[in-house]
Amino acid sequence: MASFSVDSNRVYVVGTSQGAPAAWDLLKLRPGLFSAATLGARWKGTAPPASIKDVPMRVWHAADDALVNVSQSRELVQALRQAGGHPIYTEFQIGDHIGGIGQGNMSPVIYDWLMAQRRGEASVEGPRLSITTPGSPELLITSSATVDLAGAAEAVGETVTLVRWEHLTTRAKGDALGTNSWSVAAVPLRGNATNVIVVTATTASGFPVNGGTTTFSDTISVASLPITVRLNRQGSIPALSWTGGTGPYRVQKATNFTLADWQDDLTNAQSPLSLEADDSIGFYRVVEP
Repeated sequence: MASFSVDSNRVYVVGTSQGAPAAWDLLKLRPGLFSAATLGARWKGTAPPASIKDVPMRVWHAADDALVNVSQSRELVQALRQAGGHPIYTEFQIGDHIGGIGQGNMSPVIYDWLMAQRRGEASVEGPRLSITTPGSPELLITSSATVDLAGAAEAVGETVTLVRWEHLTTRAKGDALGTNSWSVAAVPLRGNATNVIVVTATTASGFPVNGGTTTFSDTISVASLPITVRLNRQGSIPALSWTGGTGPYRVQKATNFTLADWQDDLTNAQSPLSLEADDSIGFYRVVEP
């Protein structure tokens, strides 16, 4: 790099077959050097997926590869997505080992994508999928038992045919409503756990002769901390305490549980809370806005 005119913001690593796990590990050995990477027809290296998840990456494999089972690349991609990475994965229907690698290396779509990546800059070359609702923080914390998701999917030269979601914690999965603009209502969450949800868009592979598909995704992690409420007595005074959620909290009271006539009793409440002792029957709950 010192001897030649090299753009230090456009250094890439390409690894196929036995070179794929080597390229994987090189990303961790030289952090901050590579603008992007491509991996073809092999398994992952020894570096933790979380340590290289932020490097833009394309992966491809032929489903009929007799030398290296395609499950290896599928597991590689899943590991990156579960860690929060956004690899673009093309799985050719045919091509075997050498042909499958060759199709990826010769693909104008993959080559153009690779050359468009710049270190430290957001990619201007699709495809891409983004979760815009409820946003994409590193970790969303909620007391809710479900989460609604929505976002956008953008392909290059192909039509988005399907958007799916998969809950990697519980293995639940399903189809989203829509494609380029998509939404998912009420994805169930496991309480007191970090829920990892991957939303994936599917297009054709870009190689009609070889068939297959390309998928691209976004990942969101949701910590579900349901509010657990306890009612005790401190002498003659009833006391309400709770755990979970993130606040601010509202304490609501109902006089008729069947009618659910909940009214705010206190806003910006903090646990524990002493309640007024009277002879009336009341029901209490703690909620978040």
